[in-house]
Amino acid sequence: MTGLLFCSDCGARLYYEYRERTATTIPRRNYLCSSYRKHTTECTIHFMSSDVAEELILDAVRKVSGYVKANEAEFVRLVTETSSAQHEQMTKANRMRLSESQKRIAELDRLIRQIYEDKVNGGLSDKRFEKLSAEYEGEQEELEQSIEALQAEIDNFDEQSARADKFLQLTKRYINFTELTTPMLYEFIEKVVVHERVKEGRYTKSQKIDIHFNFVGLVELPEAYLANDEDNEISKADLWKRYVPKGSAFVPLGQYLDQQSGQGTSSLQLTFSEIEAILGRPLSKSAYKYPAYWYPSKNRPASNVIFNAGYDVERVDLKAGTLLLKKSDAQQGQ
Repeated sequence: MTGLLFCSDCGARLYYEYRERTATTIPRRNYLCSSYRKHTTECTIHFMSSDVAEELILDAVRKVSGYVKANEAEFVRLVTETSSAQHEQMTKANRMRLSESQKRIAELDRLIRQIYEDKVNGGLSDKRFEKLSAEYEGEQEELEQSIEALQAEIDNFDEQSARADKFLQLTKRYINFTELTTPMLYEFIEKVVVHERVKEGRYTKSQKIDIHFNFVGLVELPEAYLANDEDNEISKADLWKRYVPKGSAFVPLGQYLDQQSGQGTSSLQLTFSEIEAILGRPLSKSAYKYPAYWYPSKNRPASNVIFNAGYDVERVDLKAGTLLLKKSDAQQGQ
């Protein structure tokens, strides 16, 4: 995916970072904003795991390809309307940049004339004149090249139906794929714009990415189609649940908390000894040593049954051996 991921805020490419396995850590493959990595204040991290990025892109390609094969005519109409709007925005932005560049070139012409007059009148040394003249002329040359590229982009925008047809031909070349190969990735994807993570409460964060396809740009499939997608057939009541094995020793704690929640208990304090009595077994040493033991994670069934029952851990007091639980804001309204 090198060269395809971009930061939504500063526009810089995301840098690939690989960390090898050590005695205490697992290997990591991540992307992060190159501006942030250079330790500037221009941007934030915009971090994304390589595995997550690959999975999201594969899922997007599957969904769009599936929709195209089942709704070819509708897809052409959808892309034509969407691309027309994107083209209008792009053209407007390019015209503004074009105007700004032309104004700057005119200003540079004036500056070059001014320093020439200063040189003739003896107010500017030959060395200083040559340096300023080279700087101004170099900037002019860069602006002229930029203007040429912008004008070409405005003038040479292809017909939308032709672009859609190219994408249709691409989807027909790949059928029933289960992985995204490197050639497929660069054939399908123009760029991926990564947004910063947003906190959504209850220990969770969300992150938006915009996947732009070659020929057709950013594609937004109809909600009705996405709602019927087999991959999305997940009960809304289970979306916020965290995994707890069926045979977990902490199931009784979950049942106890479910009962308390059903009785409308908005907050409660439990001692570690009371929890042990509910479980019918002693807690591990980690429960008495580390506050993190009681906060949700993939491999912490004790904290996850608390989370699934609708409670948040308000405070852990290791010295007193107590746990203060409070009904989450999301569950309070139910």
